[in-house]
Amino acid sequence: MSGVEVFDSGQMKGEILEKKGLSAIQRYRMLEGGERVLVAVSGGPDSLALLAFLKKLSRGMALELSIYHLNHMLRGEESLMDARFVEDVGNKMGIPVVTESVDVRSVAREKGKSIEDAAHWLRREKLEAHARRIGADRIAVGHTADDQVETFLMRAIKGAGLQGLAGIPPVSGMFVRPLIGVCREEVLDYLASMGLEWRLDSTNLESSFLRNRLRLEVIPFLERQFGRSFKRAILRGVESLQFDLDYLDKESKEAFERVSSVQEGRISLDINGLLEMHESIRRRVLREAWGKLMPCENPLGWRHLRDIGRKLLEGRTGASLDLPSGVVVSREYENLIFTTGRKEGEKSREEMRLDVGESVYLPHLKMELTAQFIDRTNVIFNPDRFEEYIRPDIYLPLEVRFPRAGDRFCPLGLSGEKKLSDFFIDEKVPRSVRKSCPLVISGENIVWVVGYRLDDRFKLRDEDKRAIRLFARQVNLNGGQ
Repeated sequence: MSGVEVFDSGQMKGEILEKKGLSAIQRYRMLEGGERVLVAVSGGPDSLALLAFLKKLSRGMALELSIYHLNHMLRGEESLMDARFVEDVGNKMGIPVVTESVDVRSVAREKGKSIEDAAHWLRREKLEAHARRIGADRIAVGHTADDQVETFLMRAIKGAGLQGLAGIPPVSGMFVRPLIGVCREEVLDYLASMGLEWRLDSTNLESSFLRNRLRLEVIPFLERQFGRSFKRAILRGVESLQFDLDYLDKESKEAFERVSSVQEGRISLDINGLLEMHESIRRRVLREAWGKLMPCENPLGWRHLRDIGRKLLEGRTGASLDLPSGVVVSREYENLIFTTGRKEGEKSREEMRLDVGESVYLPHLKMELTAQFIDRTNVIFNPDRFEEYIRPDIYLPLEVRFPRAGDRFCPLGLSGEKKLSDFFIDEKVPRSVRKSCPLVISGENIVWVVGYRLDDRFKLRDEDKRAIRLFARQVNLNGGQ
């Protein structure tokens, strides 16, 4: 992007916004040139200034802009007028516009969220979905320095840790925030210099929302007491916290990889590994687990982290704790298990036929089970617990199902029959895993508890000339290993 002349060199009333916006883009590498950018436009001053800025910038950087507007259906006719206003702005600027309507109140009730949280979650989900539809490289949103100050104060009041106090990141995934260093007065100056009008959201004047009380009452009071410089002090502090956060993010992600096992709807953390970590990293690893399961939810609060430490990390196996949005975290022996509350073992109770020479796919485990005949000379015993060889003269076809009450089998290496539930306990198999553990069945008998033990009655014999090879492998969503 270096060497590109974007703006006139002459002085203009709104030049400060352009300089700060371009500086943020260059500093945080938000755009390099040639990107397809989806711009979130509400019709308010911040998003309109962002759109005008990017429209002007696009001439020098070959940006392809699109507009997205979400009608939250919270203000009746006023909301409809906002959508029409944004469509009109897009048409005048020659930028394609898509508007969408969602009943946020209904979603908030359904999800058990506040209207603010539901609106935030929906905006992000809808923006990302539309960005994927049009092949956008970036999603630009109009957060400003004032939003940063308000966010810091709001999270400080709520007792947030570093993750919260570091505020709104300039870049997060596809999202970029070119105006993050621009104050509200500079936004208004810029719009005035461009001769642009904007829409006023009447809910921004309602003091029932914490952010609005901060904006309308607390911040003006602080400005009267300490002058406007208090905002600059907060912004400097947020920037320093963001540097600290970047470093800790790297450390905690590496720590998470060391102790975690991730499956769809389930994350397991090694407790011994967690206890070896500094408390700061440990809590961030717990938040990382939560974030992977619930990427659009607010971070876990300190009370939840405290309870996980007291009741689970220091507790007994079988202890569990309910988290927001239906997530359950439990201790299973030396593992801490986060699940989305779905009963994994109940996802697929039907028996699945497994013909020799064929495979079956278990979607919730992302696992493929295969059975095939091979010559005895090709049998190679190895420690892989997801591969077994069995005698060839068993009752066919094989079937695959999940554990049921009363299941029994004869574990290889043990004398006699054993309840499957007792076997799981002896092997310290986590409760959250037991019901979703696949079983290979011949007739009415368990042949293989996949990943754990073969039934002694089906082991390969010395006189067998052939064998049935059973093996399981993880398969990703695209069908690859």
